[in-house]
This record gives sequence, structure tokens and C-alpha cells, in this order.
Amino acid sequence: SKPIQNRELEPMIERWASLAPRETVAGAKPAPVPPAVVVFDEKGFMERMNDDVEMCTLVLSTFVEDTADQLATLGQAIRDGDATLARMKAHGVKGAAGNVAGMLCMQTALALEKMCEKGDVSHAAPLYEELRARYEDLKKTILAWMEKNA
Repeated sequence: SKPIQNRELEPMIERWASLAPRETVAGAKPAPVPPAVVVFDEKGFMERMNDDVEMCTLVLSTFVEDTADQLATLGQAIRDGDATLARMKAHGVKGAAGNVAGMLCMQTALALEKMCEKGDVSHAAPLYEELRARYEDLKKTILAWMEKNA
């Protein structure tokens, strides 16, 4: 799934390239427990950005600015009953939030995107308001990170 994690991709490529036999069910290891969903996965984001604080700051500030506009357009599309535009904007917010490791915001945008895919946004307002709140939480966390790393 997106975004690609180098540390997860390399072992997978090595396994496929070697054509090593898979572990049997009896020898299978338990699946890792997924991490709790967080507002901002700082560690994961920094890893994806190769710990380049300057690049992180640029990407995060762009996200904060652009996503506010995307959310405004999304809200208007919902008020206008335009499910197609609302789905496109929710999809964009989902991708942008995922790129900056804004996990809660990304999940909420995904739920809204799926709702809009059905073509009826008449009940989307509460989920949109939740998405706005998740964005504000993420924005606050990002701005604090940027101040700490200035």
C-alpha cells in the first residue's frame, strides 16, 4: 500500500528474487500487531524523508496550506450535492494526509471518499466535519513539530 516503505520493500524483493520457499503454516510467525493509529506518525514520516528536516518542513508546510483549500472545496461540493467533486477532493486529502503520515486524517478522508463513491452526499456533512477536526488536530501537531525542528 502507499506510501511505499523502503525497509519493508527490500526484504520483499529479496524474498521474491530468491524464490525461496515460503514458510509452512506450522512454522509461520504471528502477524505483527499494527501500531495504534496516531494523528502524526513522526517516525514513519521522517524515515520516508530520510531524516531530512528541511525537506520535511517544506512538505509539511505545503500540506498545511494546500489541504485547507482542498477541504474548503470539499465542503462546498458536499453542500452543493456534487458527489463526484467531493469524492475527488476526499481522495486528494486522503493521499496528502497519507504522504505526511497523518494517519487519522487519512482514515477519515478514506471513509468520506467511500461514502461519496456511492453518489449521494446528503449524509456526508458529519463525516466532513470530523475530517475537518482531524485536519485541525494534524495541523496543530505539524506546526508544533515545525517549531520544535526550526
